[in-house]
Amino acid sequence: PDCALEDVPMGENPLEAVLLETTRNIYAGETGVSRNPERSIRGLIDEMRRFMLSAEGVAASSQQEVLVRTLRTLMTPVLPPFYRIFMGGLVPRHDPGDLRVGPRPR
Repeated sequence: PDCALEDVPMGENPLEAVLLETTRNIYAGETGVSRNPERSIRGLIDEMRRFMLSAEGVAASSQQEVLVRTLRTLMTPVLPPFYRIFMGGLVPRHDPGDLRVGPRPR
């Protein structure tokens, strides 16, 4: 084995199930790919795979555009700053030499 930890079965709680279904609905609307009846992350992975292998989704730029539109719809205008912090790898820090902070940023 490549890990000393025990395998833990993957599952989802009701909130995760609702968020995943919402994401799948948005993604399906953006791509036009038919829905997979499987109701877990595996269903979303299959739908993404089918889009990536389609004539419309084969280009990396098409995949990126669909993903960005899906995330914009999912995140609403309020959440991108938080998404950027948590998912973008940006760590807020205070730099006393940075003149862009404070009451009169330059």
